Amino acid sequence: MKKLGSFILACAFACVLTAMGTGLAFADESSDRAPLRVLFPQTEGFSMTDEDGTHHGLVVDYLNEIAKYTGWEYEYVPVSGDSSLDSFLSGEYDLLGGTYYVAAATSKIAYPEYSCGPSKSVLFSRWDDESIRGYEYADLNGKTIAVAARAAENLRRLEGFLATENIDCTIEKYTSDQFVDGSLRYLLDSGEVDLLLGSAVENTGAYRPAVVFDGQPHYLVTTAGNQEVLDGLNWALEHIMEANPSFAEEAYVRNFPDADINMYHVNHQERRYVENKKSITVALPRDYSPLSIGDGSGGERMDGVACRFLDRVEAFSGLNVDCLYVESYAAALDAVRSGEADMLGFFLGGEDDAIEAGLALSSPYATLSNLIARNKLVSYPSEDLRYVALEGTQVPDDVPAEDVLYVRTEHEALNMVDKGRADVVFGLSAQIEGALQQGAYSNVVPVSLTNSVTDICFALPRPADPDLLTVVNKSLNSMPVDEKTAAIEEHRIAAGYGTLKLIDYLNANPMLVAGLAATAVLLILIVAVAVTRSRLRAADMRVEAERVAAEGRAKSEFLSRMSHEIRTPMNAVVGITDVLDMQKDDPEALRKNIARLRASSDYLLGLLNDVLDTSRVESGMMDIAHEPFSLAEVVAELQDMMQAQADARAVDLQVMTEISHEGVMGDSLRLKQVLSNLLSNAIKFTPAGGVVRLIVKETDFDGERVTLFFGVGDSGVGIAPEDQKRIFEAFTQVGSTAAKSQGTGLGLPLCQSLVRLMGGELQVRSELGSGSEFSFSLVFAIGTPESRRDRSVDRELFKGFHILLVEDGSVNAAITTNVLELHGARVTWAIDGQQAVDHFAESRLGEFDAVLMDMRMPVMDGVEATRAIRLLPRSDAREIPIVAMTANAFKESADAAHDAGMNEFVTKPLDIDELFDVLDRLLKR
Repeated sequence: MKKLGSFILACAFACVLTAMGTGLAFADESSDRAPLRVLFPQTEGFSMTDEDGTHHGLVVDYLNEIAKYTGWEYEYVPVSGDSSLDSFLSGEYDLLGGTYYVAAATSKIAYPEYSCGPSKSVLFSRWDDESIRGYEYADLNGKTIAVAARAAENLRRLEGFLATENIDCTIEKYTSDQFVDGSLRYLLDSGEVDLLLGSAVENTGAYRPAVVFDGQPHYLVTTAGNQEVLDGLNWALEHIMEANPSFAEEAYVRNFPDADINMYHVNHQERRYVENKKSITVALPRDYSPLSIGDGSGGERMDGVACRFLDRVEAFSGLNVDCLYVESYAAALDAVRSGEADMLGFFLGGEDDAIEAGLALSSPYATLSNLIARNKLVSYPSEDLRYVALEGTQVPDDVPAEDVLYVRTEHEALNMVDKGRADVVFGLSAQIEGALQQGAYSNVVPVSLTNSVTDICFALPRPADPDLLTVVNKSLNSMPVDEKTAAIEEHRIAAGYGTLKLIDYLNANPMLVAGLAATAVLLILIVAVAVTRSRLRAADMRVEAERVAAEGRAKSEFLSRMSHEIRTPMNAVVGITDVLDMQKDDPEALRKNIARLRASSDYLLGLLNDVLDTSRVESGMMDIAHEPFSLAEVVAELQDMMQAQADARAVDLQVMTEISHEGVMGDSLRLKQVLSNLLSNAIKFTPAGGVVRLIVKETDFDGERVTLFFGVGDSGVGIAPEDQKRIFEAFTQVGSTAAKSQGTGLGLPLCQSLVRLMGGELQVRSELGSGSEFSFSLVFAIGTPESRRDRSVDRELFKGFHILLVEDGSVNAAITTNVLELHGARVTWAIDGQQAVDHFAESRLGEFDAVLMDMRMPVMDGVEATRAIRLLPRSDAREIPIVAMTANAFKESADAAHDAGMNEFVTKPLDIDELFDVLDRLLKR
């Protein structure tokens, strides 16, 4: 017997240890195990993910609370689609929230013993069915309710609710194949049923929520067989419920702020009243913060708490609210009593006060704190105090006031207390504080009151118009709590009221009068100091102007260096393509690849040119050429250049021309730059299968000048109206993120600037979803374009000529040497300016026929080297052609080259045709 007793005691002790150790086991193991994977579909209220990746919702609230007990960590995996449930059932995830109990699923899903609370079930009716009023359950007797047959638990709870409330209804069950567009709403719309069973999350406002009751509970679940997680859920949920039985309800309200479903609407009788009444007049005192803010001048409605709720009355009921602005609260009361106004914007008192004033109160829409201010010489509370309050208000019973005087404004009341004619003033905290700030009441101090508040209501003449009172109350009661709170808190901020008047200061502080003389002396000193500071400020402004000028010079220098550093390696890329292109035996496929490589190089160079050209335009240094060119050649070059981009994006590029005069005078380079930019944008923003059109059309000819219309249109995404002005601002891009990721944001602003420099105006017409059209018109003089000879095919073009190449880049030097030697020239390479001067000085007279001179080099740059060569004491030093080669495309560089004695100026990357034209002209003149 003694052994049996010892065994029982040992078992009991083991059970206690097991119970005590369960939580420790979860906490200890959690530090070693991997985070639990949580299947996290995006479900409003239950599981949501913000843009910054923060997870929240009812499921997250429960998991966070559970982790406090178990020490679990989680990996939330956002998913979408039905396949995610299969992944959960296969064991890829440990937890899933917001799951209803399904008996047939218990073989695959493990449900804990405790739910996460019930959902909310709703019986919906039609708004026009006024036989169901929403507040009287008896209205449901004899009605027909449509229910999804598969919602067994919700059906069971509905039957329980009907039985509890003794409601006699007909329940019609519908299978899934009777659903239309996934719902049974069509039955309610057609009148086949009177009510439809749904959930709170389905409340969109399309139907009246006639009845709300607790629906099916939802669970945090794991997969069958995952006993460790299931035990942890049961253990933690039990402790959560023990610690806070209201946790489920609090979590639901926190994540479903609109859980209190709005059942209010304007019925037929009230709509008829609104149609007949049309408008009401509401009396409001001016400058009564926070209830009415402003003076109502200009015919605009004042701001404030009361005005915000009047907006709600208008929006809900359809009544127009006209405001009658008066000077004081007492005047507003008089306007309502006399019938001049239908309603008072706010009443400062309770029901007893309203009855005494002959008024009927609406539902309260705000609660504001009260405040007492006393004279410094009295104590509060104490006996025999003389109180003063605003006319139309009453001092609350908890304030020991027997002798009360009434005045029309807060300033009158504070003045009485300040002068000792009254001891204490009582009123709204915001009004007393505001009046204290506006006036100099040096003998008045505020006294805080604990839990003394006033419910703010609208007020109507008693007996109230029942329809108006009902409509107003429905408007207020239907307003969501968060909107009410926002309307009040937005205007609760205490505002400053400006500086006091001088007379107020003097009345409150007579000692200031004695100091006025000293103040005058100080003012003289202040003026003197101000003059001195003004002069110092002028000096500072001059220094600032010099600093800005220096920054401008630094910017130009930076762009110059950037041009050189980027164009120099680009010269290598373009030069290699030229060398390869000159090999006549290359296969056709290789030639196509070379063309693509050149197109890519030209595109990169175009981006750089956009940046540099933008700087030129801003500094007023952009010059427009006036040279003959062929419009047909420009259009053909554009089509060849853009066709590859269009083909790559599966866009149909169409070119339409109507030109009678092909040869014109102008800047073909800038015209091609504008059109290529517009075409590139059009192709980029046009989806596959779309169309991009280039239109060049002659619209006028006066015998000497021709007017041409240029248009680029597309069938792309279009541009929103608010963005059509912004697209011409530098560094600005609009459109989708994918499209924005391409380009610099300089294209359209630069196009606009270039078109204006050529005498036109770039215009845009666009609609979202219908594409865009950019167009402009330019006037050109008639010209005869020169036919360019293709010198690149003449292998003996420079035969017999010896050229001194001065280039510090070995790759660029090798490319240029190769190109010249392929066309018969003999080339000597100098690595810098000093070496070039030495080579020339040591050469025989007339040995070199031309010099190709890089501008920026170490040891000695091109400008210094040119000057040194020109100063050599030999006849060919002054006559030999010297051609500047530089990646710096600014006008200052060209001027510097000319001043140093160079004959021509070509930019990198080298245009072979341009270089050959220059050399051919200089060598054979």
